[in-house]
Amino acid sequence: GKAMAAMWTMVLGLGGNILLDWYIIERLQGGIRGAAAATLISQGLSTALGLWLLLRPAGASQGRGAETARLGMAVFGITASVSVIVLLNNLQALAWGGSQAVAVYAVLSYATGVYVPFIGGVGDGLQPLVSYANGARDAAGLARLRRQGLAAALAVSLGCAGLCWLLRRQFPLLMGAGREVTAQAAGALGWVALALPFLALVRFSCSYFTALGHSRAAGVLAYGESVLVQPLFLFTLPLLFGIAGVWAAYPASELACAAAAVLLMARTAHGPGQPEPGGP
Repeated sequence: GKAMAAMWTMVLGLGGNILLDWYIIERLQGGIRGAAAATLISQGLSTALGLWLLLRPAGASQGRGAETARLGMAVFGITASVSVIVLLNNLQALAWGGSQAVAVYAVLSYATGVYVPFIGGVGDGLQPLVSYANGARDAAGLARLRRQGLAAALAVSLGCAGLCWLLRRQFPLLMGAGREVTAQAAGALGWVALALPFLALVRFSCSYFTALGHSRAAGVLAYGESVLVQPLFLFTLPLLFGIAGVWAAYPASELACAAAAVLLMARTAHGPGQPEPGGP
């Protein structure tokens, strides 16, 4: 219930990064090393504030550290998996399309960085309400939140997919891409647009399971994509389709994870306080 504290922790990190970027790069002429230092300092301050809020006597939950870590592993997996996925995509893009394909993937990364937070924010925003309804054993309220959350996440994702498709030729130019990279990125962004509705289902389900305390189901979705599903498609589809297979791996992996999310969701749709899927 400390929403304002969480918000100000994020504001400190983001606002501090902006101010330090300006001061170190513009005033001190720190260049790219200065930008890195600004990010390190701002995130360090944000982390320090977060730890103080968590560990101070008024904010700590006595004896709940293990449970907090268990429930937070899915969120950590989603965040950490981005680095793994970016690395694997870059390696495969370089192997199948050279440096130009790496430039195309940079455009795709920027695009997903714009759209994914909007889509994932729906499930994150509903988590307190889902947790409350589950704790109150309000089956009707939980079912309503699940339906409304899924509908909202899919609506946002379809809107983002539409924008991604409509702006597929303009967005690469905005990122400073050249003519050839823009042409290739325009086609590749179609695969990103195709993946977004499936991503919405996966991200909402992961947030929903975390709010219910179902860390195992949330972890399957969070870690399954980055550790198993997307690497599998990234290393098999290019064998059949070349560089197009690298771009197609994203929607293919999201489709597979969305199917898993539907199955897991079906096993928890019968009411609040239910056992975790796959558990006793």
